[in-house]
Amino acid sequence: DEDLFYHFENGVLAFRGTASSKELIQDFQIYKQTFHDTRVHSGFLAVYMSIRDDLVDQKPRPHTIIGYSLGSAVALLYALDLSICDDYKPSNVICVASPRVGDDAFRNLYESHLGDRTIRIENPKDAVVHLPPFPSYSHVGTPLQVHFDEGWFLSHSLEKYACAIKSMH
Repeated sequence: DEDLFYHFENGVLAFRGTASSKELIQDFQIYKQTFHDTRVHSGFLAVYMSIRDDLVDQKPRPHTIIGYSLGSAVALLYALDLSICDDYKPSNVICVASPRVGDDAFRNLYESHLGDRTIRIENPKDAVVHLPPFPSYSHVGTPLQVHFDEGWFLSHSLEKYACAIKSMH
């Protein structure tokens, strides 16, 4: 369901990737806006802010936050917001095929709050993990590379990531 951007069950809060044309447009809104005295991707922030009130009202206390693609960006914003505003830190933040979310100040702030709890699963052949393609955007979390070679855009597949992760065990 493209209207349901997140799902909370059994202590896990999951955010899906881009599913609508509106979200696709937001993916490409690469100018930055302020978020906790840092600068972040305005499109990702807009998606997060569109669901923030629902999350605040529901007050989920996830032990794990996970996101895929756009959902990874939103997961990072939510995890940091939760840590700063509610003084709550999930045990794990898992980002699969995450784009870069913010500037160096965002990275430093995020790492100081949740860096030791965050893993970023990425395929270096996936174009999305290299976006936005500007040095003023930074990744957060500990990288874990998986490899499957499907070409730059075909490598951005949740199913392929799931298979690659499963084969690691």
